[in-house]
Amino acid sequence: MVAVIASAFFGSISGSAIANVATIGNFTIPMMKKLGYKPEFAGGVESAALTGGNIMPPIMGAAAFIMAELPGIPYITFLFVLQLFIHAVLYFSSILIQVRFKAVKLNLKAIPQNEIPKLKDIIKWKYLSPLFLPIIVLIYFLFKGYDPYR
Repeated sequence: MVAVIASAFFGSISGSAIANVATIGNFTIPMMKKLGYKPEFAGGVESAALTGGNIMPPIMGAAAFIMAELPGIPYITFLFVLQLFIHAVLYFSSILIQVRFKAVKLNLKAIPQNEIPKLKDIIKWKYLSPLFLPIIVLIYFLFKGYDPYR
């Protein structure tokens, strides 16, 4: 489930399924195989989740901008972005449900507590800034009215 959520967040930045697979897939597929998922299932979940990055706001690949330009709606119109976000959440929720059902069916357990880093070590600005700054900057410039291609 963490792999699917990570794929959604990274997809919201890159907007490219190929870039998502090349970056996130290298970490999440081996992690899922280590937890007991079959390689085919791990690859299938990741391909579905990483492809879904194209529909996750704010970037969403070229399709979102084409969808906004055809009817003449500015991309940053709140209702338009909200509609796209709702669709993306439904898409990723369906993948999360399938992963959960498979985990229950295979009786898979979570990662052992001693392998999970402490939250206080993770939540430090020097570690999180490279992850959140791109999202903040992208959203800022989109709300300022800049063209997404710029």
